[in-house]
Amino acid sequence: MDIAINHPYSHQLEGIRKLLGGTKFRRKPLSNPLDLVDAINKGITKESFYIFQKKIDIPLYRICQLLPVDPRTLQRYSLKQRLSPNLSSLIVELVELFYQGEETFGDMEQFKAWLQVPNPTLGEKPPFELLNHSQGIQLVSDALGRIAHGLVA
Repeated sequence: MDIAINHPYSHQLEGIRKLLGGTKFRRKPLSNPLDLVDAINKGITKESFYIFQKKIDIPLYRICQLLPVDPRTLQRYSLKQRLSPNLSSLIVELVELFYQGEETFGDMEQFKAWLQVPNPTLGEKPPFELLNHSQGIQLVSDALGRIAHGLVA
């Protein structure tokens, strides 16, 4: 079954593609979520990960605290080397969350500031502390969804 080119998430998919480097990540637009799954299965490149890290302006060591990879290990990779599908999947989850946060707050800096403040709906933990696994990312995404809909988060 083909998914339509004008997929309801096409705006979000293009935002994710841009955060990962646009045409450096993938020459063609992401026309549906399966394109993103294919990219994850192939593994995103170190270059795309570095572009994301620079766009969100968080030091590499801080981002690597959220991922199962040491910054020194990444430094040994060539820019075109592909990361494992598991690591790529977690990176893409973070990219999706940062895209959602920027959309919700209208500004990446405001979103990053929100990530550092203890949040009552997240057990008084700063959201950033929960971003080291899929379940935590989902909890933070849910909190962003509540904010976007005008609910307390």
